[in-house]
Amino acid sequence: MKRQVPQYSATLRRYFLQYTRYMLGRSFHAVSIRNERPSPITTARLPLLIAINHSSWWDLLVAGWLDSYLFGRESYGVMDATQLERYALFKRMGVIGVDRSSISGAQRFLTTCRELLVDSDRTLWITPQGEICSSYRRPIRFQPGLAHIATAIQSFQYCHAAFHYEFGDERLPEVFVQFSQPCAVEIQSLRTAKQWLRSMEKR
Repeated sequence: MKRQVPQYSATLRRYFLQYTRYMLGRSFHAVSIRNERPSPITTARLPLLIAINHSSWWDLLVAGWLDSYLFGRESYGVMDATQLERYALFKRMGVIGVDRSSISGAQRFLTTCRELLVDSDRTLWITPQGEICSSYRRPIRFQPGLAHIATAIQSFQYCHAAFHYEFGDERLPEVFVQFSQPCAVEIQSLRTAKQWLRSMEKR
C-alpha cells in the first residue's frame, strides 16, 4: 500500500512562518497568551493533539505561528481536501487534506494520521467543530472525526486552545489565546472514544 504520509519540508515551512509573522504583525495589534505555555508530557513518546475552536480564517495561521513559538515540534494541521488541492504548497508544510464527502476519503485521512502520529512526538492541530462558527456559540459540539482519530492512534496527549479575536482601544484587533494543560489519553475502542468526545465538549 502506498504510504499516505505527506512530504514535509522544514525549510519551506520556516520561510512561510516568517511570512506568517509579517502578516500577523500587519493585521493584529497583538497575540496575547493568557496562561503559561502548556507543557507536553515527556515521560513517553506520545503525539500531541491540540483542539482549537474555529471562529476565523486566521485560526490555522495563528496556530502555526504559536506552534513554532511554543513547541518547536514537527506539527501538522488539517484542511478540506478540495481547498488543499487549490493551495497544494501547504501539503509540504504539514497540512493534511480530509475529504469528508466519502468513506474512502475519511479512511485515507485516518491512515495518514495513524502513520504520522503513532509512536511519535509530532503535533496535530485540529478544529473538531468542523466548520467556522462564532466563539460564543453554545452548546459546543464536536464532529465525530476527532473520535475516529483518537481510535486510530489510541495513545496520545491532548489539550484545548481557545482563540478569540476582539477590537479594543487600538486600531487593529487583538488575538487572545488560552491553553489547557495537556493530559494523557488512552483509547481502546470507538465507543470509548465517543464517550471521551462528549466529555471534551463539556470541558
